[in-house]
Amino acid sequence: MNFSARFVIMAEKFSLPRQGVPDQPGNPAQTVMMMIQCVSDILIGILSTFFLFWGITLLLSAYSLKNPLEFIMLFFSSNFIILISGAGILYAAFRLWRICKEKIRPT
Repeated sequence: MNFSARFVIMAEKFSLPRQGVPDQPGNPAQTVMMMIQCVSDILIGILSTFFLFWGITLLLSAYSLKNPLEFIMLFFSSNFIILISGAGILYAAFRLWRICKEKIRPT
């Protein structure tokens, strides 16, 4: 038996239930928890998308400034907003992808 086969057997033996709630068919606590998690992830994605577009608008408006110091401050702040909102979008997308994957093929 090779290492990967042993690792898979060991991982299956010690698999813990997700979300802290045991996996039972028709468990209302798990259903409510999944709904709350989906709604929060969707809200994070929507807010992050709003801030992404706002950061892009700020970045484009930075190029119309005459003062170089104001340009530098607005340029870097808009890039920081874009970076943080991009991370929020990726976070929400990967969390929703994991939830959909678990619904289709439960572990």
